Amino acid sequence: MTILDRYIWRAMAAGTLLVMSVLLALSGFVNFVQQVDHIGTAHYQLPQAMTYVLASLPRSAHEMLSIAVLLGTLHGLGALAAKSELLVMRASGLSVRRLAVAVFIAALGMMIVGLALGELIAPSAQRYASRMRMFSLNEELSEAGGQNAWVKDGNQIINIQSQGDREALGEVYIFTLDADHKLASVTRALSGGFGTGGTWSLYDLRESDFTGFMQPKVEDNLRRAALKKLFSGDPHFNIPDPFEPYSRDWNIADPIPPEMLATLNQAKVLLFDKQHEPEKAQAEAQKLKDDNGKK
Repeated sequence: MTILDRYIWRAMAAGTLLVMSVLLALSGFVNFVQQVDHIGTAHYQLPQAMTYVLASLPRSAHEMLSIAVLLGTLHGLGALAAKSELLVMRASGLSVRRLAVAVFIAALGMMIVGLALGELIAPSAQRYASRMRMFSLNEELSEAGGQNAWVKDGNQIINIQSQGDREALGEVYIFTLDADHKLASVTRALSGGFGTGGTWSLYDLRESDFTGFMQPKVEDNLRRAALKKLFSGDPHFNIPDPFEPYSRDWNIADPIPPEMLATLNQAKVLLFDKQHEPEKAQAEAQKLKDDNGKK
């Protein structure tokens, strides 16, 4: 390692840090703008939004490191060339091959830094940011004082009941939908927690698979019976709906009896008067004919 090698590495590192700072500033600004619409929802306020944006920067840095190294290297070497420092190095005996080796070693060192960033720092920071945002946006206090969160992940809808703290979960329900967005299975765990590597650990697991009942050839009555068995047998779902009497299909309601229609003022005008219009017209014509005969 010579003084020229360290000088080239320092120029490349300075250029890379400059480009990375600009890219992270743009990425953080765009990410913050995306969070503005959610500020004020549940417990998600400005401090939570800023924390989420800052905790997401390591992942963004890892994703943009290759671009930053490329642009930073071009910027650093360009700055050396603009000041004729590369020309002086070449005149002092530094070959193009030796210059390329120095650049390669500096790029390799940055790759190692990026690997450590992507494997050690970014996952933990992003997991913390996502977890904090999820609980802040979806956390709602129920009437009983517990906590309740609903999260959608792909074709799964997750309901988390009564979290004891940020590291533990209460009852967890996972509703899995098929390609047609129909219920395929329901998984219930009495408790759970966060494992390593962003995984969840669920305990006392029970799964009800309804895929067979959702096939097109299955009769509607059998499908309804299966779903009724699920929702009536689980106390979590077996809660009477106060609006159930209004859930009927009123498009096929029984017609109003004629005797009742006759007592309605609007029905008299719209229905019964029109029914007697021909009779009234005949009566008026007969009356007019009789008047003319008298004259």
